[in-house]
Amino acid sequence: MAKPSTPTLQVLRNPLYRKVWVSSIIAHFGNFVLTVGAAWSMATLTSSTTMVALVQTAVFGPYLLFGLIAGAVADIFDKRHVILIALTFRTSMAALLTFFTALNILTPMMLLSFCFLFGIGSIGFAPAWQSSIAEQVSPEELSNAVALNSVSYNVARSAGPAVGGMIVAAAGALAAFATATISMIPIGIIFFMWRRPIPKSDQPRERVLPAINTSIRYIIHTPPLKNALLRSFSLGLTGGLLAAFAPLVARDMLGGDASVYGILLGSMGIGAVTGALFAARLKGRIRLENQMSLFCVGAGLGTAIIGFSTTLSMAMLGYFIAGAMHVGAIALMNISVQVRSPQWINARALASFQALVAGGAALGAWGWGLVAEHIGLERTIFIAALALALLFTLRFFKPIQEIPDRMDSYKNDRIYKYPDDAYPNSAGPVTIEIYYTIPKHSKSEFLDIMTLIKKSRLRNGAQSWSLYQDNGEPETWIQSFACKDWGEFIRLRSRITSTENELAERANALHCERLPRKISLRWHH
Repeated sequence: MAKPSTPTLQVLRNPLYRKVWVSSIIAHFGNFVLTVGAAWSMATLTSSTTMVALVQTAVFGPYLLFGLIAGAVADIFDKRHVILIALTFRTSMAALLTFFTALNILTPMMLLSFCFLFGIGSIGFAPAWQSSIAEQVSPEELSNAVALNSVSYNVARSAGPAVGGMIVAAAGALAAFATATISMIPIGIIFFMWRRPIPKSDQPRERVLPAINTSIRYIIHTPPLKNALLRSFSLGLTGGLLAAFAPLVARDMLGGDASVYGILLGSMGIGAVTGALFAARLKGRIRLENQMSLFCVGAGLGTAIIGFSTTLSMAMLGYFIAGAMHVGAIALMNISVQVRSPQWINARALASFQALVAGGAALGAWGWGLVAEHIGLERTIFIAALALALLFTLRFFKPIQEIPDRMDSYKNDRIYKYPDDAYPNSAGPVTIEIYYTIPKHSKSEFLDIMTLIKKSRLRNGAQSWSLYQDNGEPETWIQSFACKDWGEFIRLRSRITSTENELAERANALHCERLPRKISLRWHH
């Protein structure tokens, strides 16, 4: 069992991270105020359950549609510039929503359209912001910084909806939209003033679409990361109705107004802060799968309490428990994805996480809304409660590994002696063959190592990988892999971690002559 981590709040001693963290709370606060205003506006514009649920789908749908693109852009280009552009777009959409609301010409479809555009700005901002954390804190502080980021989101979630509900009740949706617009200014100023050190790299810059393909390939060939992302999607899908149904619970089950809706989301947010802090405290103390099981069953219990609610206090209790348990599970997956992903693909991995959680919530909100149209609100909530509780069974099919204390370090692949400028970056495809002479008594160990090396090559950029045995000389083995072009081969070399390099050296040590007798490299005209 890993030893307990250092106190979570200690990372706030870092002045840059502290400024970003505080300003992100303000921005998240504005997001929730806007979402409350939009959801309640829709509830007043139409009586359709599906249309009300579609507000959340419109806000979070872009995460699923454009998440990988946003992650690739954040990995390829200057993160600070990406953050500022996305913030400007998002703030502009909130301002336009405020403007059209002031003119009193807002329709349900216009409202959904602006929520969707606001969501595009949000997903453009999120992966660049989250991956920039690794540049603001030390590697030892990273997991705590990630946990605190989840706390900042949920601190705003605890206060934002309640305040948003009061703003809507007192001054209308116009005031909520204006508040949201103003709330994004502080974090924009912080990132504008941040003088980010530009990492030096001799690697050719990736293009967006190949970068997306690379991220998909990396996830597919990294089972711990793939399973964590699939579990994250399942949490978003099953828990998507919690926020989406809050205005319906307030209006139809409790007979309340916008302030009751805000109180329910506030209870959920307070629970979410508790859950995120609880998840950070549990790190390294009990097994990750046991934590996930606790959180999933607890989320199901809280959701069931919501379904039984006949009073505001009972509904607040249900939302508190469901928020704490559901967000606790998501926080664990967030930490796992960010700490497990190497820096070169970190924004894309985080974008995948955000896309799957938010996209799952968007699809879940839409799907649960359709179900509620046919069987009723209370029955739908009970079915969702059962689905949440049963998520713990995924531990038997898609297990997740313990969260490492820090990311692995990089060491350029030492096997290859070719200079980076040996060929033009566009030359290719490139095929690399490494020859080994392996004694019979070392064959089994060699094959085990090659199985691990295959996964390493494929996730780091190789398009194909093969291992051949020479029929004429049974002790001769050939490791062969291909890259799309010379530039991708150079990037593959730079992505090798210390652990992966040790695998290559172990295979090298089994060779009779201590070093491979031959390494050939070919590129096709």
